[in-house]
Amino acid sequence: MTPGSARSSPADSRTAGDGLPYLIPQEVLDDLTDDVWAEAIRLPVAGQQSFVASFRARRKSKALTYVLAFALGLHYVYLEEWRTQLLFWVTGGGLGIWGILDLWRIPRLVREKNRQVAKELLAGVAKRQSETADERRYTPQGRL
Repeated sequence: MTPGSARSSPADSRTAGDGLPYLIPQEVLDDLTDDVWAEAIRLPVAGQQSFVASFRARRKSKALTYVLAFALGLHYVYLEEWRTQLLFWVTGGGLGIWGILDLWRIPRLVREKNRQVAKELLAGVAKRQSETADERRYTPQGRL
């Protein structure tokens, strides 16, 4: 699967390979690595909804990254790369060369950050799903 290409088989049928329905929109699926994508579509409906809402709230925008880069030089702050931002400032954007190279690097930097965010969110959602399942196994009288 090439980055950015649509995953056709599950998206066409709107079910995961095991027949479970999934609710994750294509625009979110396109931002995920294959391993995160495979796990995300197997979450229960509530988990998928939580994942999508959290991802949309935290994902980074290429357009905003470009605006911050060239209006204020703050694109690495937006991408939460504090050390890189400090180095960018200290070197004056690599005497301008680094700033020019960022024209081509920003799409990749944003994609990598979004994939990192997705992986973190998926781990959190999966953990909450697991904790909820564990809580359901217990009754006030003890374990079922």
